[in-house]
Amino acid sequence: MAPRKPHLSLHTEGIPHRDEAEQAVRDAEERTSAALVATRTAIWELDLERGEVIWSSNLDQLVQRPLDRFTVEEGLRCVHPADADRVRAACQATLKSRCPYSVEFRVIWPNGTVRWLLSVGRVVEATSSTPARLVGTTIDVTDQRALETQLRPLREMDAIARVAGGIAHDFNNLLTVIQGYAQLVAEKATDSKQASEIREVLQATDRASLLTRQLLAFSRQQVLDPAALDLSTVVKGLTGLIRRLIGADVELVVSLADHVGTVWADKGQLGQVVMNLVVNARDAMPRGGRIAVETDLVELADASVVEGIGVPAGRYARLLVRDSGVGISEETKPRIFEPFFTTKERGKRTGLGLSTVYGIVTQSGGHIRVHSEVDVGSVFEVWLPTSDRAPANKPDASASSRRDIARERVVLVIEDQDAVRALVRRVLEREGFGVLEAAEASRAEVLFDEHKAKIALIVTDVGIPGEKGTDLFRRLASRKPGLRVVYMSGQVEEAVLGEGPHAVHERFLAKPFTAAGLIGVVRDALRD
Repeated sequence: MAPRKPHLSLHTEGIPHRDEAEQAVRDAEERTSAALVATRTAIWELDLERGEVIWSSNLDQLVQRPLDRFTVEEGLRCVHPADADRVRAACQATLKSRCPYSVEFRVIWPNGTVRWLLSVGRVVEATSSTPARLVGTTIDVTDQRALETQLRPLREMDAIARVAGGIAHDFNNLLTVIQGYAQLVAEKATDSKQASEIREVLQATDRASLLTRQLLAFSRQQVLDPAALDLSTVVKGLTGLIRRLIGADVELVVSLADHVGTVWADKGQLGQVVMNLVVNARDAMPRGGRIAVETDLVELADASVVEGIGVPAGRYARLLVRDSGVGISEETKPRIFEPFFTTKERGKRTGLGLSTVYGIVTQSGGHIRVHSEVDVGSVFEVWLPTSDRAPANKPDASASSRRDIARERVVLVIEDQDAVRALVRRVLEREGFGVLEAAEASRAEVLFDEHKAKIALIVTDVGIPGEKGTDLFRRLASRKPGLRVVYMSGQVEEAVLGEGPHAVHERFLAKPFTAAGLIGVVRDALRD
């Protein structure tokens, strides 16, 4: 049976001539046919009583075969042998249950190309004028499946990141207590052996803190202290350290553009991106080689997609780290940003270097791309959107920090972790501050109202029971203009800082923190 296009129902009432009505029908059919071709969609209808099939003429394009006649079995011969039974079973189940079906399957073109099709159908029961029919559509979904394959590793990484971020956040609270009390004990230690043992504990907590920072950076939950920065200036300041790090057998070439725009990023984290990429490049050249570190300004008029990574249109400060190393295989490339994945010898690396870079760059609103060829080398590109803000230098506050600002100053500490709250209180009281403490928002508000005149500073975890610490402070600050705050957290999703009318009075303390770090940021917050 020759293929026939499905008829379209078109109301012709009001059209004065039959020729005009027929032309309107033809125009409608042509528009429908064009739409089906553009969306790679075919429509079909199976007469269940006579076995006759009607299909749109573009179905042969989906299977790349001329369909002079079409039956169910003829259609199944186009299906990949591994999928044919599944497609047949789906059709039979629909005919039996009268429920709609949806099935994805592969077809093999005569030239060997494999394409994925999605077929959706349902049974239309017989009426007095029409027989029972199975009607449906078939659409080419090969490109969509390819995109899903590209996105699957990213979704898996996001899932790992959420777990890693949660673990790191809880572990930071424990590290804060361990580190804080170890420092307090170290200050009182008189025995040299005991002091040495405590130093070992503190060194271990430092290493653990680095690990949690890397996990939080990978999971894009690292708390950042962004500022307007010149990318070339940041890289230039690291050049001496880079030369010492890479060794004498590696040639370093630095090429920094003078005008790359201003980026809005955390200086320390941006430096970590540079150093991690350089270390990765050095490790790819065990027998020496050449590393090039470059910056430039790139303006994209249109969105760019390279190596599956999309970069929207705009102006970007770009960092490139090139090496002449062993390169990255196609099998390895999709996994290089996964946490704990490493091709290095067991025990040599944590496998968090590139995942940390990925987390910092994406959290800063940027993009990272990799070009690599085995035995030729690799190029890592970091694209950071430029900002209209001008770079600014922070004033040196060392002189004013010597002033005695603790006298007659009361600090309200809000923290739901008892051990952390007790540590903060002990450190502050030792420095001469008066301290009030609360484990949740409602109690903190009661204490504030009772002692509002004396409270000069709020020290609060961002994620406190009952309310976010940021919201609580801004409500309390509306009752006492000039009230200062220090936020504590190890998770950036909780910390929304640096915006609004109270931003000038806000400081941040990342967990885990030291006693000295706590005192320093408190004094800075209270400084006139």
